[in-house]
Amino acid sequence: MTKREVCIIMGDFNAKVGEGEGLEHESGIGPFGLGERNERGEMLACFCQANGMTIANTCFKQHPRRMYTWIQPGDRARNQIDCILITNEFLNSKFCSKFKVETWCRL
Repeated sequence: MTKREVCIIMGDFNAKVGEGEGLEHESGIGPFGLGERNERGEMLACFCQANGMTIANTCFKQHPRRMYTWIQPGDRARNQIDCILITNEFLNSKFCSKFKVETWCRL
């Protein structure tokens, strides 16, 4: 990919990435993640680091009820397991951080 191309990857990664240490492109995780990182979250962070990407939905401050994308059945635990990855060069671009998806999951 050239520097002028943008790559956006959206997916149900089942990865809990948690909070980053500020907005550091090296970590691939912004400061507004939810919960604590699990093994899949660590793998996703490593993927972002290796490919110059950041988990975009951890870069925007949201109301806590808008952060989770999955509720564990029979539990009150709320998790952010669906992620949107974007190339670091376009992270500072202006784009809509809110959108409505008509589906059973929460993005």
